[in-house]
Amino acid sequence: MQAKSLIEKIERLPPEQVAEVEDFVDFVAQREQKRAAQKGMQNGERRSALDVLESLAGERVFNSTDEVDEYLREERASWDR
Repeated sequence: MQAKSLIEKIERLPPEQVAEVEDFVDFVAQREQKRAAQKGMQNGERRSALDVLESLAGERVFNSTDEVDEYLREERASWDR
């Protein structure tokens, strides 16, 4: 199936089903990341801490180091109040 055909089918779905499709696509992508990570471990490949975190299930609270830094700045500022 080509991407154009898939997009056309998705566009005909109601919003709640589009959300389900998005969740499923995220699941499949995450599953593939886990498989690739496991394959790398079996080959003796070293992984960074970021690679390990990327392979974990669930949503991330922060999407970048900038978001972490901003959160920490806000927390520290609240201590001074």
